[in-house]
Amino acid sequence: MDRQMLKGKLREKGKTYRDLAALLHKSVTTVSNKMNGVSEFDCAEACLISQWLQLAPHESIDIFLTKNLHDMQEKEA
Repeated sequence: MDRQMLKGKLREKGKTYRDLAALLHKSVTTVSNKMNGVSEFDCAEACLISQWLQLAPHESIDIFLTKNLHDMQEKEA
């Protein structure tokens, strides 16, 4: 996961961790932990965030897929 890219998209869209927490029905602490790598976003959360931030498909892939999964996808294309 590219947390820095996600943080950048949040800033770009004028969104805060509090906004993201409200979207996910989680605490700000939980969102902060996910944003800082203590825990991970699950697939449903990643999809919800992608829609909320209006990310292009390639942006969602770059942010939420690990490098290994991203490389596998490129090889299959």
